[in-house]
Amino acid sequence: MVERPASAVKELVENSIDAEATSITIEIENGGLSRIRVTDNGAGMSADDALLAFERHATSKINGADDLDAISTLGFRGEALASIAAVSKIRLETVRRGFSEGIFVQLEAGSLVSQGIIGRPSGTSIDVEELFYNTPARLKYMKSPQAESSRIKDVVDRFVLGYPCLSFRYINAGKQILYSPGTGRLDEAIVAVYGHEAAGKMLFVEYEWQGVKVSGYIGLPEMARANRTFQTFFVNGRYVRSPILSRALEEAFSTLVMVNRFPMCIINLELDPHCVDVNVHPAKIEVRFVDERKIAAVLFHAVKRALSSGGLLGKDEHKVDLPISVGDGHVEQSPIVDGTNGTTQRASFDSLPYHQEKFLQRANVHETPDSYDSLFMRVIGILFSTYLLVEKADQLCIIDQHAAHERILYERYMSILQNQSLQLQYLASPLVLEMSVQERQLIAENIELLRSMGFEIEEFGTESYVLRAVPTLFGQPQAESLLKDIIDGMKEFDRNSPYDYRREAVMMLACRSAIKANDYLSEMQAAKLADEILSGAVPPTCPHGRPIVHVITKHELEKMFKRVQ
Repeated sequence: MVERPASAVKELVENSIDAEATSITIEIENGGLSRIRVTDNGAGMSADDALLAFERHATSKINGADDLDAISTLGFRGEALASIAAVSKIRLETVRRGFSEGIFVQLEAGSLVSQGIIGRPSGTSIDVEELFYNTPARLKYMKSPQAESSRIKDVVDRFVLGYPCLSFRYINAGKQILYSPGTGRLDEAIVAVYGHEAAGKMLFVEYEWQGVKVSGYIGLPEMARANRTFQTFFVNGRYVRSPILSRALEEAFSTLVMVNRFPMCIINLELDPHCVDVNVHPAKIEVRFVDERKIAAVLFHAVKRALSSGGLLGKDEHKVDLPISVGDGHVEQSPIVDGTNGTTQRASFDSLPYHQEKFLQRANVHETPDSYDSLFMRVIGILFSTYLLVEKADQLCIIDQHAAHERILYERYMSILQNQSLQLQYLASPLVLEMSVQERQLIAENIELLRSMGFEIEEFGTESYVLRAVPTLFGQPQAESLLKDIIDGMKEFDRNSPYDYRREAVMMLACRSAIKANDYLSEMQAAKLADEILSGAVPPTCPHGRPIVHVITKHELEKMFKRVQ
C-alpha cells in the first residue's frame, strides 16, 4: 500500500536501482501530490513486461520460492506499481537497453487507458500525477506540501548515501535541490547530502569479522543530535531502521556523548543474504538477523576501533567485551566491561560549566539566600548527584533536579513568548553555519517562526546561514546546537500549526538547556531550585509529563520503622 508520496518515490527508485540504472532523476511538484516523475537509464522492459508490471504480485525479481530465503534485490513483492497505479494517473515509458524503440503504457485508477510505440533513449520513465485523486479519505491525511517534500528529500538522501556509485538528481518544483555525481566515493555523497562542514567531522569505519563487513562513516561526538534521524543504516544496500544497530552504535559512543544525544552515522553492513530476512515488514524497512548478537558485536567493535583510531579513545579501549544483550529483538543496555581485567567503565556525563555559571539568572528564583531559612524548607542533601533531598514541615521531598529545572525554563520561556517580551542577545562574533540542503530548505520555510523565537538568522552565501542573535534565556555557548535541534524537530511538526510546533520546540530547548543528572549544584543553587518547585509556582511535572517531586511524609517514615501502627 502506498501511504504517501515519499513511499511512492521509494518504490520507484528501488525499481530503477534493480534495473541496473547508473543515473536516476526524481522530479516532484506540490510535495509529490501533483506529480512524481522518476527517470533512469536502466535496462528497460519489453512490451509484455511493461503491461504485466502493473498486475498485482507481478515481479521479475524472484524466479522461485527458494529465492525468498536470499533476497538480493530491493523491490521483490510485485505490489508497488499496481498500488501506485490504483490511486493515481500514471504513464510508463520504457526502452530496452540497445534498442531505440519501446512502449508507453497509460493507466488511470489502475485501468489501462492507452498504450503505444515510442522512441526515446533507453531506460524507463514513470510519471505519476494526481496521487490519491480517487481516494479523498487518504488525501486529507496528507501534510502540507513542504512537509511531504521533506519526507521525499529524506528518502532521496538515503539512496544517495546508500548508492554513492549512482548519480542522483532531485528536482522540486523545477528547482534542483540535490545532485550527486555518482563517483563511488561515499565521502562525496555525504557532502552532497550534509555539506562540506559535516563531512569534515566524520570518521571512516571499516571492519570485517566472520563474514560480516562494516563500512561507512560515523560523526564525531560533537555531531550528536537530538534524535536518531541522522542514523543511517544499510544492510546489503537496503536502508533499514533497527533498534539493534542503533543500540550497538550508541553503546560504542556511550562515554563520549551526553544522555539523550544520538551519534550520527552512515553505515553499510554486508553479509550473506541467507543470514538476514528482509521480508518481515510491508515497507521492507525492518529486517531480522539470524544471529543478532553477532551483528551487534561486529558493529560495536567497528565503531570502537574507528573512535580509537581517531584519537577519541585509549588505544586499547575498543578491545572490550560486547556490552549489550539481545533478546526478542530488544537490546538491553549494560556496563562496558574491559576485556582484560573485568573492571567496569562507567559513562561520564560531563557537567556543563555554562549551566552552573548562569543558573541563578536562568532559573528565575529569589536573589538572596535569606528566604531559605528552616521555617519553609531545608535542603539536607543531594542523592546520587541527581535528586535533591528537602525537609519541608513534616515531609521529605525528593526532587529530580533535571526535571525541575526543565519545567522552570519551559514556563519562563513560554511566558516570555506569550507576553511578547522576548529579549535578544547579539553574539559578539556572529556564527556562520554551513547547512545541508534539507536544513537550508527547512530554515527558508520557517524563517519567521525562528525569528519569533529569538533567533536572528539570515542567508549567507549559497550553503550557509549567519546567526547574529539568540534568545537571552539560553545564551551563546549552545547557540548552534540548540538551533540545529530546532531544525531537526521541524521535520516532525506541521508548520501550519505554529503554536504546537513552538510548544514542542520550547520543550526541546528547555530539556537541552536544563541542568542534567550528575551536574554539580552548590548548596545555594540547590536551595533556590527547591524553593522554586516547592513554592507551587510551576506544575508538578516536567514538560514531558514525568513527575518532578516525590513526597514521603513523616507518618509514612514512622510506619516504615514501626514507630506507629
